[in-house]
Amino acid sequence: MRTKSQYLCILILILLVLFSCTKKSVLSPTSSPVLILTAIPTATAVSAAGSDAYENDDTFLNAKTITVNAPAQHHNFYDSCDNDYIKFFAVSGTYYTIQTMNLGGTTDTKITLYSTDGTTVISSNDDYSGGVASRITWTAAASGTYYVKIVEYYCHYGANFTYDIMVTAP
Repeated sequence: MRTKSQYLCILILILLVLFSCTKKSVLSPTSSPVLILTAIPTATAVSAAGSDAYENDDTFLNAKTITVNAPAQHHNFYDSCDNDYIKFFAVSGTYYTIQTMNLGGTTDTKITLYSTDGTTVISSNDDYSGGVASRITWTAAASGTYYVKIVEYYCHYGANFTYDIMVTAP
């Protein structure tokens, strides 16, 4: 006969197999089942269903680097009220333009520029020049890594809610 704890272990095992994409479970060869969880490595190029190649970038601590004057990065808002963060290195006295463009569907971006601490707001913009894309122009007061948060104004999300972002300097 099986004990309650054995049934519980079996139930947990079934739930983990059904609902987990990053964990695997193994029963111990001992007389009582023991649940062992080990992480399955994932390739960095593979993203969660519906997400873009830059996820998980939902906090400034996980911000992905964007190179100044490089081609635009293509992102999407893959879950409701998704926050996307990028970071870039700015040089003191240099004039920068940070902008979203090529908005997909009915995407409406809002961008916020943060200081090197990732929390102090320097500037923000929603609806640049009468459109729904966003743009900030700014001169760096000090050299360092700065952060930008991009959100979909109405918290829309999905495959059609896409945007490109770029940072340029003369």
